[in-house]
Amino acid sequence: MKQPRLRLVIPDFETIKLCLAGKEESTLEQAIIIAASVLAAAIVVGLAAFGAATGDGQVTAKAVESIARQPEAKNSILVSMLISVGLIESIPIIAAVIAIVLVFSNPFVK
Repeated sequence: MKQPRLRLVIPDFETIKLCLAGKEESTLEQAIIIAASVLAAAIVVGLAAFGAATGDGQVTAKAVESIARQPEAKNSILVSMLISVGLIESIPIIAAVIAIVLVFSNPFVK
């Protein structure tokens, strides 16, 4: 099944009146919904990446501080740090997948 291409449609006055009355949905409304969905997905992924980067920095800083205090526990601290960083990095990946799914299966777009 071929996907239809997006095209710019300039509605006439009657179509605008029907849209304002709530009797017809225009392609302009659909385009606005799609644009808002993409913008919201970009904001969500950006905030998730920012949060993960902040968390990674804090975990790494505390791990370096712990190794400086107890050098003999270096191996266990590094293992704990790497596991924590891996778990923290999964958050923006999950956020990106959810955002992409919501953009492509938007319930507001017919």
